[in-house]
Amino acid sequence: DAPITVPAQKSLEIVRELPDAVITLTTNDQNWISIECVKSKFRIAGLPATDFPNIVPLSGQAFTLPQATARNLFAHVAPFTSKDDSRYALTGVYLAASADGLRAVATDGHRLACMTSPLPDGIENAAPVILPAKAAQEVKKLCEKENGDLLVTYGDTQMSFDTGATTIITRLIDAQFPDYQAVIPKESTAIAVLNREMVVSALKRVALMCSQTYLVKCAFGANALTLESMDPQVGNACETFAINYASVPMSIGFNARYLLDVLGVTSGEHVQVALTDAVAPALLTTDSPLDEGFQCVIMPMRI
Repeated sequence: DAPITVPAQKSLEIVRELPDAVITLTTNDQNWISIECVKSKFRIAGLPATDFPNIVPLSGQAFTLPQATARNLFAHVAPFTSKDDSRYALTGVYLAASADGLRAVATDGHRLACMTSPLPDGIENAAPVILPAKAAQEVKKLCEKENGDLLVTYGDTQMSFDTGATTIITRLIDAQFPDYQAVIPKESTAIAVLNREMVVSALKRVALMCSQTYLVKCAFGANALTLESMDPQVGNACETFAINYASVPMSIGFNARYLLDVLGVTSGEHVQVALTDAVAPALLTTDSPLDEGFQCVIMPMRI
C-alpha cells in the first residue's frame, strides 16, 4: 500500500483496547485507515504522506552512551524540571560535559537535581545544551528495555538519540540555564542518615494532614527525627523514628511532595541529608551504586 500519515493518539487508543490478536490495517486512495481485529472494526481519517515533514538525519558531533547510563541519568533528573512555561530555561534538562563527567541538571526553582555519569568519548568539547523535559522522558522510555548503546548526535538546534532500531530527534531549548553550581551547598554543619523506606512511609502518613502548601516540619534531634504536619481545617499528625544524627537539634520545614519525589527516584537503603541551618537548602544523597553521582538540593520552607 502507499504510505499514509495516521493520527497517532487515536490510533494508539484504539490499539490499546483491542484484544491480543492479529490486527489488520488497510488504507484507500482517500487516506482512510481501516483497523480490524477479531470482531472489532474502526475507520479513521488519515492524511497524505506528503504532508509529513521530511526527517533529515543530524550531522555533527556525536558520542556513544550505554543505554543503561542514559536511562539512569534522565530517570534521576527529568522529574524535577519546571512546568512553568514562563521560566523557559527551567522546563528542560541541562546537559554539559565537565571535568567530573557528563552532567544532567534539572530544577524548578524550589529543588535541583544533578546527576553525573562517566564522560563518554567524543563529548569533551561539546557545548552545553538544554534538552526539553518531554524528550528526556522519551529517551528514558526508549532505553528501558534495551541494553545496547545509544548514539547521541548534536546539531545546531537539535539533538538525536539513536538505538539502531529507533531514533528520537528533538529541538533544543534556546535559553540561558542558571548557575546551578552556586545552589549546591559546598559545606554543611550537620549530617543525618535515614532509612529510605522508613522515611518514605512516615512522610506519606504525615502528608495526609498537610495543608495546601504540603509543609512538613522536620525536627532533627539526638538520633531521632520527628515529622509534624497540620491543616487548620482538618487536624494534625506527628511521627518520630530513629535516625543517625549527632549534631545540635535543628528544625526545618520542607515540602513533603518534594521530599517524596527525591526518595522516589533513588534506590539506596540509606539517605544522607546534609544541613546547615533552618533557612539554608538541604543536600540529599544515597548509598546506592545506582544513585552514584546523584545530588538533590531542596529549599526549605518557613515554619
